[in-house]
Amino acid sequence: MSHYSDNDDDLFQEPSPQSPSFHNVFSNSNFTKDEELESLIESTKDYAKNKGIGSTGFMLRTGVITSFYEVTNRFVFETDSLSRSIFNALNTLSNGKYASDLYADVLEESIAKRFSIIEFLNTIIHADNTKSFELAAKHLNITLDDSFIRIYFGSMLKLMNHAINRNIDIYQKLCEQINRVPMKAIIDKDHSSIDIRSFSSNAYINRSFQSIRESLGFKIY
Repeated sequence: MSHYSDNDDDLFQEPSPQSPSFHNVFSNSNFTKDEELESLIESTKDYAKNKGIGSTGFMLRTGVITSFYEVTNRFVFETDSLSRSIFNALNTLSNGKYASDLYADVLEESIAKRFSIIEFLNTIIHADNTKSFELAAKHLNITLDDSFIRIYFGSMLKLMNHAINRNIDIYQKLCEQINRVPMKAIIDKDHSSIDIRSFSSNAYINRSFQSIRESLGFKIY
């Protein structure tokens, strides 16, 4: 990564009223509005005046080009190439098996998470939350009636069910292709048998470590 990115932690923070930063001002400003541009120019003048700088035009141009350079520099050098390289290397070493296994893992986790959302939506739609909705509507100054719940949450529930059905079909066929035993709870749509925490990478790896400890004769506490 370029060394220019080492000192731009405050690039997108709000500028201080006492001493506005050019990087902050230019990165956060929306130049589509005249009043914001005018405010930016005034801030530049104040900054130059407080610092005893005579040429506000020079400082403005310097601020523009410096901010633009640092933002583009960070955009170019903050890449995700490492993940792609690792994926391609593992996929090459396994003759394509890694990609299929990873996709099956992703499907399992995404389906399980959608199950959790389905349970939440069902709770909202079918539970008697009239008083809760009335209280929330009063504080938020919005309408939360049966029609709102049915239209928005009900529609989301239908879309979620459609996504689950489609992903389960893909998951089953993929498992057949790679000779993998699919999770019965997913195929049966048994929400209660799935612990979403089990899909945590750390939990998954720790279970492997646990097996190693057991093989070494250590008790599991």
